[in-house]
Amino acid sequence: LTEPGLSIIVDAIVIARCIFQRMKNYVIYRVACTFQLLLFFFVAVFAFHPRQYDAAHQLLPGHPNVYPLPTADLGSGPGGGDSACSAVQCSYSDIGDFGSGTDDSTTCGGVQCSYGFRMSDTEVGLAIPSTFNLPVVALVVIVILNDATIISIAYDHVVPSPLPERWNLPALFLVAGWIGLVACGSSLLLLHWALSSEDPGSPIRRMGVRESLSYGQVVAMMYLKISLSDWWTIFAARTQSFFFTRAPSKIVFAAASVATLASTGLAVKWPFPAERYDERADLDAQEPDSQLIGLGLEHVLFTWAFTLVWFLIQDVCKVLLYKLLYTFDVSGIRTEAEANAARRAKNEAILGKQPSKRGARAGGARRKARRGEMQLAEMPLEVELEV
Repeated sequence: LTEPGLSIIVDAIVIARCIFQRMKNYVIYRVACTFQLLLFFFVAVFAFHPRQYDAAHQLLPGHPNVYPLPTADLGSGPGGGDSACSAVQCSYSDIGDFGSGTDDSTTCGGVQCSYGFRMSDTEVGLAIPSTFNLPVVALVVIVILNDATIISIAYDHVVPSPLPERWNLPALFLVAGWIGLVACGSSLLLLHWALSSEDPGSPIRRMGVRESLSYGQVVAMMYLKISLSDWWTIFAARTQSFFFTRAPSKIVFAAASVATLASTGLAVKWPFPAERYDERADLDAQEPDSQLIGLGLEHVLFTWAFTLVWFLIQDVCKVLLYKLLYTFDVSGIRTEAEANAARRAKNEAILGKQPSKRGARAGGARRKARRGEMQLAEMPLEVELEV
């Protein structure tokens, strides 16, 4: 490496180690996001039952919320619309003649429906789902924006290792799983708070949110929370220390910002058509897909603040986990770090010796090569390379 023209090998080594660091950041981010999504929906489906929350809210003072049933072709008899409103209490009024007129409060043959949740005009008449889920379109949007954010990792600022790299998959997956677990836990906590927002004593209401959430807005809030957690996790996944110790590249920051703004806009104004009770053509027993109703400003600000606080907690938990891994030498992570430190000290000692006096040309070539070698021996340094 002391001959003229061979210093390009040093550049190749630096570039290769930059690529390796980006690959590690990608794996941590990808696994953390997948872990958060899958674990959240697995737990939410089995542990959270919106109909139970709705039944509890109907017992609150000033409840239930009663709404006129939208006009619809429900077929013959009061039970024609039972599948649409099987989870809400409906009652007859003196106006309108629906079928036989039998007083059956478990069907939707009447003109009024009562809910524990506050409902928007679009949601009135539809059943509260038995299990929590997001609309399929919302999941598709999350995946698409997530992929766009992941691509930006290829252009991130990284710190190449001063010594040869190797994969430490156990440590890698422990960190990724821990980051995803914290994000998932915060999402489940917010889901419980959102489903309980009808209660004036719920945490959301006590923290300053004045208006309760309709069930469709609960779905929108969780869509926004999961999206923000995904995009912001990229900043925690790219460093072993706190996220602010190394600035991201402009491309990474721009990708996360665009995804954040797009998700917020969609949570405020959902552009995809919602299913209405009076427009349903098939009144079969199949439960309709979850509705997503746009959030108000105070709901968006609360979701942002909640997600930001938990992002900071997530980052602190990541740093603490790395300290534990080093303390207990999990998967040889401390042994490898100490061996690398010893090798680096030895290299610096060798490079610190003064070269013998030779011809100016040979000396200049060696100094140039030494500068390249010192780039590897004196790292960490901030490198941004086009790969």
